[in-house]
Amino acid sequence: MVAKRQVQAWYASRLQIHKNEKMLLTPNQFMRRAKLASVGSHVTAMLLCGILSQPVSAQTMAASRLKLKNWPIAGRSTGSGTERATDVPPQNGSIPSNNTSIFIAVTPCRLMDTRADSGKTGAFGAPALAAGQTRKLMMQNSDCGIPAAAAYSLNFAVIAPAGAGVGYVSAWPDDQPWPGTVVVNADQGGVVDNFAIVAAGVDGGIQVMSRDNTDLVIDINGYFVDRTSLNYKGAWNTTVSYVAGDVVSHSASGLTSSYVAVAGNQNVEPYLDNMSGSAHWALLAQGGSPGANGAPGPIGPTGLQGATGATGATGATGATGATGAAGISMLLSNANTASMSTVLGGLANTSVVLPLSGMVGTADTTTISGGVPANFLGDMQILPVSATLGSLSVNIVTSQAMVLIGTTLSLNAQLYKVANGTTTATAVPGFSCTLAPAFTGVLSIGTVSTCTTSGLTGVFAAGDSGFVVVTPTIVAGIDQAVTVQGKVAVGVGQ
Repeated sequence: MVAKRQVQAWYASRLQIHKNEKMLLTPNQFMRRAKLASVGSHVTAMLLCGILSQPVSAQTMAASRLKLKNWPIAGRSTGSGTERATDVPPQNGSIPSNNTSIFIAVTPCRLMDTRADSGKTGAFGAPALAAGQTRKLMMQNSDCGIPAAAAYSLNFAVIAPAGAGVGYVSAWPDDQPWPGTVVVNADQGGVVDNFAIVAAGVDGGIQVMSRDNTDLVIDINGYFVDRTSLNYKGAWNTTVSYVAGDVVSHSASGLTSSYVAVAGNQNVEPYLDNMSGSAHWALLAQGGSPGANGAPGPIGPTGLQGATGATGATGATGATGATGAAGISMLLSNANTASMSTVLGGLANTSVVLPLSGMVGTADTTTISGGVPANFLGDMQILPVSATLGSLSVNIVTSQAMVLIGTTLSLNAQLYKVANGTTTATAVPGFSCTLAPAFTGVLSIGTVSTCTTSGLTGVFAAGDSGFVVVTPTIVAGIDQAVTVQGKVAVGVGQ
């Protein structure tokens, strides 16, 4: 029992008690490991010397066993900044004293882990810290999505090599010499952690150093930025591209809060992003519940009538309305049995005149000789409304056989108009066509010949009337007298 008390006294004399520190071995655990329960004091001293002089080896704790946690933001440090002894109490950090600094909390994230199985790379991963060697950490290059800032809220966990202690670990701005302060002591070895606020260099980096060989794990739960570096952009907008340092207000779940961009983004909703890990937005100030409405104030005096505002810009043209129902197309027509003939020498050929009716139907036809007389009225019907006509169609179906050996006969159709209140007929320009095919050779009953022309413009006023004249002509071969009989149909439409 004497040996046990001596070991416990030695253990207590070496123990440094710091806020938030955890020792790997308790006194009883140490006694069992050293197996000193029943040996003399001289043997105890020899065993202690043997234990303390063992070669340093890597701690075997798996990376998964050191759990990520959160911690409160520390108060200002009261240390002098000049202590360098191994028993220097760790500083819990200095909140930047500049009144323009703002703390931005983030979901705790493992920033650095030098253990071989941590999965971290570069300066944030293996190998372990070498005694007396500094390591520079550019915080914006970590995988925690942290921007360069003025200071960081960090938790340092020392994982000492088995059987060895770590006098201290320091952290300070990367552009300054070592200030002599430390963030954690682990001179008894084991796993010891402490949180601290560490100021950064102008480039946002810090550097760490250990007095002895050790693995180091650093977690982060927030950072400080200069208020003057923030850019307020008003309410969050899906169409705006934001950069780090932009501040927006955003309403969600009935509260309006302020968020600061930690990475460039567009159309990333701050509230949802913050709830899922803050890859792009960090909560700057959470909105509280609306307060009670104040009592109504007195009604102020009526103000002066303001000047009339400028006339607003003409609004955009409205959408085109639906297409209206189709109107009634004008169709003038006639169909009747007709007879026409040629005379030797091409003189006094007889033509058929088909007056146009205001409906689809049949009107009387008239046969004329020697062309259309200027005062011809015939059996025409007047148009009830004004119309612009644009097409002419004519066809004939013969009712008798014809033999035109060595002769070619052609039929030509022409539209005429008689203006309201007059007896003069005038040809309507363009409304003329030659039926095809022309008649030649031996033709049987029921031979068909047609013509159509469209894309025309013929203006008729209400009260005007019209008719179509179809005239036969020998156009090739032997000139002879030929009579053509058949059913002739004409149509004039819009």
